Amino acid sequence: MISLDEARMTHTTEALMLQYYLYRENDRIYTAFSKDFGRIQLIARGTNRITSKLAGHAEPGVLSHLMIAKGAGLDVMAQANTIDPFLNVRSDMEKWSAALVVLEGLATLATPYEPDPKSFYLAIQTLKIIEAQSSMENYIAAVYHYLLRFLVIVGYAHDVEDEAMLKNLLVADVGQDAILVEDRARGLIMKYLTHALDGGRLLCLKALHD
Repeated sequence: MISLDEARMTHTTEALMLQYYLYRENDRIYTAFSKDFGRIQLIARGTNRITSKLAGHAEPGVLSHLMIAKGAGLDVMAQANTIDPFLNVRSDMEKWSAALVVLEGLATLATPYEPDPKSFYLAIQTLKIIEAQSSMENYIAAVYHYLLRFLVIVGYAHDVEDEAMLKNLLVADVGQDAILVEDRARGLIMKYLTHALDGGRLLCLKALHD
């Protein structure tokens, strides 16, 4: 496993928590997308215990400030403090369905251990946009808006890298509670996703439309 920083025993970063799975009886292994290190995996001791104080700061969809300690295998999540819990997103089923597409996209397509601040800030901005919207139509449009920009950043949408073309496909105006995505943009996004996922699909995007 590549350590985040071979020269230091501990380091801190802001990270959007993406997902976790259980490890042994009391531990969890988390996937997070950090501002400084990109997509990372961390082990967090004792977070599967009911009494864990760390677990609440590391739930999927939470933006947290992490202290990470170098481990023999996976690095260790030593501390976590919530920066933004996005409670209005995580407590609303429709908003959460949209947010899950953002989290799954990062967990699936972001390169491990490669700094990508553009994707980090785009994801946070998108969660805030979803939080501010009031209709399912706008949640879905926000997701497509996110996906196309994300696919450009990670290199799967070379033919729309020109900002002027992006603006023709995507129109966002949070203040007016309106986000528009042309049908042409949706078609391009699905083409790029199919290529990026080797013919696969983002499960959360499918669920958002079901």
